[in-house]
Amino acid sequence: MIKIYYTAKEGRRNAYGHTIIKGNVYKVENNELACLGEYKHQSGGAGIEHSILTVCAQAGINTKGGYYGSWREVIELENIA
Repeated sequence: MIKIYYTAKEGRRNAYGHTIIKGNVYKVENNELACLGEYKHQSGGAGIEHSILTVCAQAGINTKGGYYGSWREVIELENIA
């Protein structure tokens, strides 16, 4: 099981009433948090997990099919402040 940490900073609403959330995705490497990349998510569609898993996949982490696959079998997500 790979533990992935992420931050989430809520932005303002757009003209359609959706909120934009931005943040960074981290993984522990050598007892330190290593940043895998940043994401941007808009409410009203797929969950925030979709954006986070996309960053993980781009960093070379096997997500077992991503958001619509079996990612919960290999990845554990945790929000950090």
